[in-house]
Parts: sequence; C-alpha cells; structure tokens
Amino acid sequence: MKKHLSGIFLCIIALLAYTAALAQVVGVDADSVLTTAESVFKDMKAKKYGTLWSRLTTKSQETILKDIMGSAKDATNTFSKEQIQSDMRAGGMIAASYWNGVLTAFNPDIILNESTWGIGFVKPDRAEIVIRYKKSDQPVRLQMSKEDGLWKVGLTETFWARK
Repeated sequence: MKKHLSGIFLCIIALLAYTAALAQVVGVDADSVLTTAESVFKDMKAKKYGTLWSRLTTKSQETILKDIMGSAKDATNTFSKEQIQSDMRAGGMIAASYWNGVLTAFNPDIILNESTWGIGFVKPDRAEIVIRYKKSDQPVRLQMSKEDGLWKVGLTETFWARK
C-alpha cells in the first residue's frame, strides 16, 4: 500500500512540476506577445516603417502589398511587387506614403494610451490580445501569429474589413 501511495505521490509531484514549468513558458510568451504588439503601435507612431513592417505577419504583409499594387494600377508610375516589398522593408518612399495615409485615419495613441490591454489566449503558434478603448463597448481582438520563432502582429487580420 505504501509503495502504491509513493507512486501516486511521485506522479502528483511530477504533474505539478510540469504545470508550473508550462505556466512559466506561457508567462514568458505572453510577455513577448504583448511586447511585440506594443512595439508595432510605437513604431507606427514614431514612423519607423521598416521596423513596423518586420513585425507584421506574412498574411498582413501580403494583404498590404495587394492593396498597394491595386491602387498603383491607376498611377502612371508603377512598381513591381518586389520593389514595393523592398521599399516597405526599408521604410522608404512607398512605405512612408502608405503608412502616413493610414495615420490620417488611425491614431496609435488610442491603442497605446487610451485603451486597456489583456491576454485573450496564448497558444504555441497563435495568440490574441484583447484591447478595449475607454469609449468603446466592444474590444478589439488583436491577432498574433508565431512565424519563424517570432511573434508577429496580424494587423490586417484584425483591423481590415473582410473582403
């Protein structure tokens, strides 16, 4: 009987140690998720467009590239997708034009200074941050994805209207 209880006791201790280790990892990941998300809005405010671009999910980058390519069809000077992508990575002229346009309709201070933040969930490859603006009844659920070991913000997945 004592041998049986010892085995159960050891299993419980192992399970508690595993749970504590898992909670630590989720806590570390939650910090990383929040830091990345906050950095996107700080980069936007500071007009650090190249850094901002690097923090976006591949899906957000592709959506933005398609938007720019679609609006560039009407312009006399058109750029290839590769040229636009390179400019966005570098924070160049096209990036400045695009993000300055976004900033005419969106104030990052609303997210940074006038909203409360909380973790919706953190999974190994996806996370959600719940952001509630002080004057809003409904929160924004900022979508995050882990790509190549780094957390990225799903800006278009969160804010763009469904097409």
